[in-house]
This record gives sequence, structure tokens and C-alpha cells, in this order.
Amino acid sequence: MKYHQYWGSKALALGAISFALRVVLEVAGAAVVLVPGFMTLKLSFLFTGTLPALFGVPAVLGVGLGGLVSDIFTGKFNPASLGYFYWGIVSYHILYRFYGHDPSLTNLRSWVMYTLGWWVWGIGANLLWPAIIVLNGLMPLEVAWTAYAGVVFLMILAFYFIDMPFLPFFYRIVKRWGLFWRDIPGYYRYEYVFPKVSVET
Repeated sequence: MKYHQYWGSKALALGAISFALRVVLEVAGAAVVLVPGFMTLKLSFLFTGTLPALFGVPAVLGVGLGGLVSDIFTGKFNPASLGYFYWGIVSYHILYRFYGHDPSLTNLRSWVMYTLGWWVWGIGANLLWPAIIVLNGLMPLEVAWTAYAGVVFLMILAFYFIDMPFLPFFYRIVKRWGLFWRDIPGYYRYEYVFPKVSVET
């Protein structure tokens, strides 16, 4: 069985909400500086692992595009922004695919998929973020792939543990309102694929 995103009114609305929330929080500038000039833990990051799991593909695109647009609004746009944008879309989709089917964290399978999703996300981030830093001449290669990569790893652990209480909390609220992506009628179009059988006469 295959399923495809149907861009109805609810999908567009949830994508727009995800986009707006990311932009507002980024522009507001609420953040904790981890490495001055290189890495900050933004308040908006608390929702990057939550919204895609709750709202599906519309939130994946909304959160990713919101990060790019907020860089433009805040005057921080640079070549690295495009790299983060492309990786953002891919990484949020990874999280959605791993634990978006059951973000409740109330059973073993849900916990395992949540953990695997963040580890896969973390491996990708550890490869891409230092590369972007080096390509933009912001840090020497040997520093980017040692000290900076270590900070990225710690940041990933922070996301993993911080999202633990946030994800099931917002999941219960969203599900109660009927906005969890799996509960919305017509949110996806399903295609049943059967093997073709040819009968010779």
C-alpha cells in the first residue's frame, strides 16, 4: 500500500501553522548560546522534532521553509542557510518517518523508533554541519571535525532528551483535537498496489 499527501485545507493550514511558529520563534531570538558565533540552542528547535511527527509532511515542509525565511528576516541569510534548509527538509522527514506513526512514547516500539530516528538524524547532522562550517570558512577543518562535531553530538543528545516530555504532551493535545495526521480523514490518499496476474487463455 502506498500513500500520498493530499493537500487539502487542513494540510495547508497545519503546514502554515508550522511555518509561522518556526518563523516567529526564530525572529523572537529566544536561544541559549552554546558556542558563540557558531551554535545556539534556539527555542524553535524544541518543535522541529515534534511538529513533523504530529502533522506529517506539511509540517516537514513548513518547519524547513520557516527556518530559511527566518534567516532572511533576521539578516542572517548566507550560503550555509541553503545547506541547513535542504538538510532540514530531509532530517525532519526522517524524524516523521521513524516515529510519526506513534509519537505517544507509551510502548517499547514507540521508544525504539523515537531513539532510532534521533540517532539517524544525529549521524547526518554530524556529517553535514561541520562540512558546512568548513566550506564557509568559519572554522578550520581539524577543529570542525573534532571539537565542533563533539558539540553537535551533545546538542543532538539535548534535543533527544528535551523532546521526550514535549512530544507525548503535545501528541495528547493534538489527538484530542483531532489534528493528529493519522486521524484526519482524507489527509493522505491511499493507493493499494496488487501484483499483476496475467491469465493465458
